[in-house]
Amino acid sequence: MEPNMDTPAKVSITDLNVLLRERKALYQKALAYQDEHKAEDGSLSAEDHGTFQKMLDDVNRMSDKADEMRSQLQIQDAMAERTLRDREEDGDTPMAKYKAAWLRYIRNGAAELDPDDRKILATRAADIRAALGVGSGAVGAYTVPEDFYGRVVEILKAFGGMRASGAEILTTRSGADLPVPTGDDTGNVGEIVAESVATGSASDPTFGQVILKAYTYSSKIVKVHASLLQDEDVGLEALLARWLAIRIGRIQNTHFTTGDDNGKPDGVTVSAQNSNVQFAAAAAPTYDELVDVQHSVDPAYRVRGRFMMHDSGLAALKKIKNATTGEPLWLPAVSAREPDTILGSPYTVNQDMATFTTAAAKVILFGDFSQYFIRDVTGGAMARLVERYAEYFQIGFMLFTRADGGLITPSAIKYALSKA
Repeated sequence: MEPNMDTPAKVSITDLNVLLRERKALYQKALAYQDEHKAEDGSLSAEDHGTFQKMLDDVNRMSDKADEMRSQLQIQDAMAERTLRDREEDGDTPMAKYKAAWLRYIRNGAAELDPDDRKILATRAADIRAALGVGSGAVGAYTVPEDFYGRVVEILKAFGGMRASGAEILTTRSGADLPVPTGDDTGNVGEIVAESVATGSASDPTFGQVILKAYTYSSKIVKVHASLLQDEDVGLEALLARWLAIRIGRIQNTHFTTGDDNGKPDGVTVSAQNSNVQFAAAAAPTYDELVDVQHSVDPAYRVRGRFMMHDSGLAALKKIKNATTGEPLWLPAVSAREPDTILGSPYTVNQDMATFTTAAAKVILFGDFSQYFIRDVTGGAMARLVERYAEYFQIGFMLFTRADGGLITPSAIKYALSKA
């Protein structure tokens, strides 16, 4: 099946800020409607509940649109920066020559390359065979240029819930095992020492290490019509980067969230610690339960804390208010420079998290996600498949990249369980 070739329309910060202001006004209108029409026990009639829910649905649609615009702005900024860099780059540098040869290979195939281009591309073919275990240039795989890989990474950041959470990104040129030291000394404190009195002893912090590997990820095959490749006016790099990166982003985000560290990354839900909060109701937590989750994390990590949940969970939280003060749990931002918040903390939607209706599941995370490390190996390889889809006048492309992830300080992030 051909990938969708539609690309999002360009957006601006002004457009986003206008949408955010409109969204906040609608949310406040919905809360006012709820307060005006609720009965003494706080309930709404079926008709009033329907009206209130419709207003919240509109707020949710505007939130989804705002998230799309934020992601598109990130990608636009990254692309503009790289385009400017490309224009300033000397066309005689080795990297510029490699990029030009690689683009000719992508558009026309290996058979149409001249001897100089073949020689330039072959300089990295051995690295692909050794590191990625995929075919060399002879069967249609060459290392992608650095700026193309940079586009892929920017799209992964905009797409993936874990990458968007503030996780620490480590970029290495080698794929060798990367030991990361771990330790948590929050339980130890200093002391006042009297004159001529020996200092006391404290428990030594527990040190360990997390080994970040370099698992090879494939986008699987994306088919592109040959006529599109022949059109010089098409921004082929951007299109390929988007199509291929989204596929890799999906599987990496799943592994960064729920991976069992057995032939795949260590998922954050697997290594996070228990907040000892389990929701009493199946539909949603209470205001008080969310406060308990937030305060289960040590203040040293809570100051940078954020929530993470499935989108359906976010929809449920948007309806919760403090029963005493009437303060809503969720507050929308009115500027692109500030995030929406839950109990004053930002949040990340992650579709690989379990839904609230899943019994006894880890449905909400809270903590400092900079303690989750994602390791990316620079570069990657692009395979070009010609004969396989020749009868459809299509070319297949596959992108290979390497990555791993792990939670360095488990106590920095806590999980809460849904009703059993």
